Amino acid sequence: MASFFRAKGTNAVVWVILGLLILGLAGFGVRSFRSTISSVGKVGDEKISVGEYARALDNQMRALSQQLGRPLTGEEARAFGLDRQVLQAMLARAALDAEAKRIGLSVGDKRLRDALVAIPAFHGADGRFDPATYKLVLKQSGTNPAEFEAGMRKDLARALLTRAISGGILRDPVHVRTVLAFLRQSRDATLIRVDAAALAEPVPEPDEATLKTWFEAHKDSFRTPEIKRLTVALLAPEDVLDQIEVSEDEIRARWQENPDYHQPERRLVERVVFPDEAAAREARKRLDAGEASFEQILAERGLKPEDADLGEVTREELSEEAAKAVFAAREPGTVVGPVRSRLGWALFRVNGALDAVEVPLEQVRDKIRREIALERAGDLIAERAPEIEDLLAAGATLEEVAKEKGLRLETIDWHPGLGEGIAADPAFRARAEAVTRDDYPEIDQLESGGIFALRLEEVVPPRERSLEEVRDEAVAAWKAEELMRRLAARADEIAAQLANGADPAAMGLATRKVEGLQRGRPIPGTPPDLAARLFALEAPGALARAEGAGVIWLARLDAIHPFDPESEQGKALIAALEPRLGQEIGQDVLDRMVALLEDDIGVTIDPAALSAVVSRLGSGGAR
Repeated sequence: MASFFRAKGTNAVVWVILGLLILGLAGFGVRSFRSTISSVGKVGDEKISVGEYARALDNQMRALSQQLGRPLTGEEARAFGLDRQVLQAMLARAALDAEAKRIGLSVGDKRLRDALVAIPAFHGADGRFDPATYKLVLKQSGTNPAEFEAGMRKDLARALLTRAISGGILRDPVHVRTVLAFLRQSRDATLIRVDAAALAEPVPEPDEATLKTWFEAHKDSFRTPEIKRLTVALLAPEDVLDQIEVSEDEIRARWQENPDYHQPERRLVERVVFPDEAAAREARKRLDAGEASFEQILAERGLKPEDADLGEVTREELSEEAAKAVFAAREPGTVVGPVRSRLGWALFRVNGALDAVEVPLEQVRDKIRREIALERAGDLIAERAPEIEDLLAAGATLEEVAKEKGLRLETIDWHPGLGEGIAADPAFRARAEAVTRDDYPEIDQLESGGIFALRLEEVVPPRERSLEEVRDEAVAAWKAEELMRRLAARADEIAAQLANGADPAAMGLATRKVEGLQRGRPIPGTPPDLAARLFALEAPGALARAEGAGVIWLARLDAIHPFDPESEQGKALIAALEPRLGQEIGQDVLDRMVALLEDDIGVTIDPAALSAVVSRLGSGGAR
């Protein structure tokens, strides 16, 4: 929930506009949902209607579609997490609405009127609130003043509650310095990789007695899972593609609007901006002399690598002077500048050159035809679903329905570890997990827009497998375990020698230096927890240790560099963080309050309704 609140302010107008946006497309693209399901979830008694969720999700999908320059499918919306983000936002709103209702929080008519007349969409030609324009806008949006003002009153009450929860957090200079002392401390370390090459001899094959003894101690890990043997009737989008016509004009239009097929020349670049030309030239002089690296220049400017990374840029995205310099370079690592960028004097580092791309229509015609057909397949399947559902309700078997309506019949031996094909779909997994022999087949919707119904034939209990059945797996597992045991012993030996002052290089160990590592950042190529363990060490000379697959990493702490609040960079960071820290703490308080409200009041979600909304919107190719 934190991500939603961090993206939104607590100003009342923001809530009002958000409410307007949710109401603003009333009825658009969601009529088909209303006949079967009314809500996607609720917090207590505060329901989130299918229409509200569909409109909010459609707005987000359209916004992202505009950025991408092409329609967005339901699968892509899920991949970007839009469905979850919108749901979390609406659950948070519902939780706050429920709490405002519980404590009797509301707003008076004057506050409602003040907020209403401040909305530019309701202003006339003279720039002032116009009642006629107000009614016309609401009518065109599919709502009326009474409904809109009720929603607005709720939005304003929610805004008051939000400010009461998160407002009033005081700035504390000591707190700011303490936070920066923790976050901006950096450390140097020497890394030592202990893998099979560090052993005196390779791990041998186990003898029969050793393998049998080990297998007896681990045989439970080789048991087969409980299996549900299912008969599944399935109609997937791929099954109806040959029934969907796509015109040449549609294919050409999709090809023309897809930027992936028409890419200008690009560069992968990083940019660091300076207050003036003199500072930029001084930084370039230090780079050329080898006195500083590009990363050090970034750090001195208070920037992280991601702050400077512009990704792929075209000539049009840079100033004329910057574009000329950047696109004259092709060799990765080349630094150009100083040049005038759109943000001021800057240095650019070119990390890659990407040539212009023009994909011929002939090369992607079949792919585009399939994409468009898949987008429409969901609608075609949705039209057939009621007839299939009626047949099942009338007592038809899956075999009879499949034969009459053209569904595929499959037998699936399902268990929780199965994650390929239809078994990876959340709706299918939920149904397969819950189905019993007493259940009648019912139609459910897949994320892809397809439909399925299933019947449980039998439950196959788990069984132990013999060593002969899994000999290769058992040998591999024993060798992996034995390798880690020997690596741990070797790592212990190395650690003891280092503790006595031994030099890793003199010991013939391959080492790697890490300098200026900041807290919270991983060490590339090592287990994720190694860096965190390195920062848990108290003094130089201490060792951190972490295991990976077939490797143990040792990290010797060489130096600790504390944050300097009196340096120019330190002062700049304090000045930048101080006004934001109170807001951040207030935001954390609000996030926690929402989580507590949801836990206390109770959240109910209808996964099938959510999946239906996303699939239906996605099948239309939201723009």
